[in-house]
Amino acid sequence: PMMVEAAAQILNLPKSSMIIIGDNPDTDILCGLNAGIATALILTGITNAEEARAAVQKQLPYHPDFIKIWYITARVEKDVEDSARKFLPYVKAAIEEAHKNNLRVAVHATQRITAELAAASGCDYLVHSVDDKIVSDDFIKLLVKNNITLCPTLTVADGYGNTFKQENKFSDYEILNANVNTNVNTNTDAIIIEKQKTNNNKLK
Repeated sequence: PMMVEAAAQILNLPKSSMIIIGDNPDTDILCGLNAGIATALILTGITNAEEARAAVQKQLPYHPDFIKIWYITARVEKDVEDSARKFLPYVKAAIEEAHKNNLRVAVHATQRITAELAAASGCDYLVHSVDDKIVSDDFIKLLVKNNITLCPTLTVADGYGNTFKQENKFSDYEILNANVNTNVNTNTDAIIIEKQKTNNNKLK
């Protein structure tokens, strides 16, 4: 809901004119429902462990350094753990497939239960802080024992704002090396990068 509220404010749009399109009823669609906007479900999301493994394999030709997993579940307190455990087999399968191919795994898990389950399943990196509950001593011990890096994110608001307004300022390195066949923040950012590359080539 925070991203929806930010988008509505930055773009000066009423929620009645907004729609969120996603492939996961427990994340994308739930976000739209919680924010009070229209939703559209497309049936392209990962629905089993084999699809999770295939999604990792699909990235291999691009020689990534990390595979990142988005592991955010239901926001309604009573449903959080059930939702987290429902998707755990997919997370485990993706982690196993990545490690089989010598790739480290970063997990976006800002709920305590998803962070704990991701760590117990062998992830290498937790990309944001847990923001719904105080973490336990046992969780910290697990991170230390398994040598898992936890990267606290102090603020992302500016990044969201720049993305929604299409005002990202890419460095020369990013412009020259970005793969525009993948999503870079948003689809239109890829278009911007391709135009900047063309302009740079004209100057050579």
